[in-house]
Amino acid sequence: MSPELRRIAAALAAVALVLGCGAGDNSLSGSLGEVFSLDVSTVHVLRNDEAFAVSYEANNGQSIDLVLRFTLALDGVNISPGRTVDLRGMTDGGVVRATFIHQAAGEPTRVLPAVSVGEFSLDEGGNPGQVTSGSFNVSFVNDGSYGSGRGVSGRFHGTALDAGFGDWIP
Repeated sequence: MSPELRRIAAALAAVALVLGCGAGDNSLSGSLGEVFSLDVSTVHVLRNDEAFAVSYEANNGQSIDLVLRFTLALDGVNISPGRTVDLRGMTDGGVVRATFIHQAAGEPTRVLPAVSVGEFSLDEGGNPGQVTSGSFNVSFVNDGSYGSGRGVSGRFHGTALDAGFGDWIP
């Protein structure tokens, strides 16, 4: 094998090793970490008829920060393992397809910009009571607002909880 092919093979092996190690079952990564910490200690997966949500939290001593909440509007979308959902734009009903918020203790809730490019997929589950895992990758539009022009990737694994509305009596 030529020296050049050996260097390429070594580089590919290093990339495979890094990808194989992964960042864990419940993790966030990306350039959004330059705006706020993407450290995660707990993840909650929620589902009802209208939305699928993943909340990434960090225990910071006397406070629990909502590092990131990803919410996917389910209008016109069938989420199931193996399917990929485009996170850009609006639903047919005029609702933003995907929203992302951040709320650290003592700070206002910050809604991140619209998704310019993004995908979501489930590896397993997705319904209340099911072990559910999957991932998303997004880049936000560059509009000068908080988190603009940044990107974030997330992995999650947990039992999906029923986020139903219950017996609401007006």
